Amino acid sequence: MSWPPGERGAPTTESASLQNTACHDCDSTGRTPCGCSESVPLTPIERNLFRLCERAAVEGRQLEPTERLTQELRAKSNSTVPRLLGSLERKGLIRRRFYQRGRVVEIVATGQATADPPNMQAHWRELRRARHG
Repeated sequence: MSWPPGERGAPTTESASLQNTACHDCDSTGRTPCGCSESVPLTPIERNLFRLCERAAVEGRQLEPTERLTQELRAKSNSTVPRLLGSLERKGLIRRRFYQRGRVVEIVATGQATADPPNMQAHWRELRRARHG
């Protein structure tokens, strides 16, 4: 697929030449002082979202609501944030736990997690999985 120049998501010479990694402390050999096992390629928007998750976990606060994250990341759709969080989870950088009124995001490399939401009742999808195995 070819992208029209300047279109959102189109590769640029800068993005092609840079190796975007989750860990900003990784050195050129792949060894990392922070303890993450390997550099994971990330898109710029994934990297920004990961840093927002890291900051919330370090500060011990909840991750912002989807709508606010959408604005901060300058994404065009509210569905972008859940999709990107799923991508970060598939890449092994975060773990998510869902509740009726929020989520907890754990940074795998550090074990730190965002604050618990006020309502800790399990999300209906999680209840359904538990019943149906």
